[in-house]
Amino acid sequence: MAEDAGTGGTVHAASAASSHLYRGALVRVEDAAGLVAMAMAIRFADGGEAAAEVLLGEGPAGGGVLDVAGHTTAAGTALPAKVWTIRDCERDGAALTLRLGAPLPPR
Repeated sequence: MAEDAGTGGTVHAASAASSHLYRGALVRVEDAAGLVAMAMAIRFADGGEAAAEVLLGEGPAGGGVLDVAGHTTAAGTALPAKVWTIRDCERDGAALTLRLGAPLPPR
């Protein structure tokens, strides 16, 4: 975990097993207390990184979403910012694994 200089809050380390996110993708968040609003830095399998934030009450039926900043893959592909619904989550020790649902339409 690191400090977010902008907000003074904790930024959780997270990882994804692919170079990008998609419906059904898993994002593992280290040292997460549960599905709460939080900032994270996602490290992708190709070494790329993106800032992201869990927002509660923003998804369909008031569910949570993962708001991911635009970023570039290690291969140089630019990916736009995208907001993903969180389909479910599972605790694994001190980590939390998020399973992504469908992306929300661009704002």
